[in-house]
Amino acid sequence: MEEERHTSPDGKLTLVVERLASEDDFAIGFEGFDWHTHPDLLAGFYRQPHLEAVRRFIDEIVSDRLSVVIARRHGIIADIFVSFDPSSEEDDLPEDVTIELRTWSGR
Repeated sequence: MEEERHTSPDGKLTLVVERLASEDDFAIGFEGFDWHTHPDLLAGFYRQPHLEAVRRFIDEIVSDRLSVVIARRHGIIADIFVSFDPSSEEDDLPEDVTIELRTWSGR
């Protein structure tokens, strides 16, 4: 697996695949934000080998099949993450957090 960068058509999101210090693991997340996932977690979720699961995850994001959640605290972006269940994202939010659901292409 190689390091990768994918920028959304509107230029507002950058999805990165970064090699971690251990060199045996990668993190997949949005540039500048804390949320990330790992190939072993995706492999378990998709029930596919690591590389195939990562490819599928990225493809589902960039083809608008997965929702991207932008979480704001007091109006400032606090984190960006991917949701497999967008309808549940508003459950139990702290009072000072709002979320925006969007797709990779900006819809």
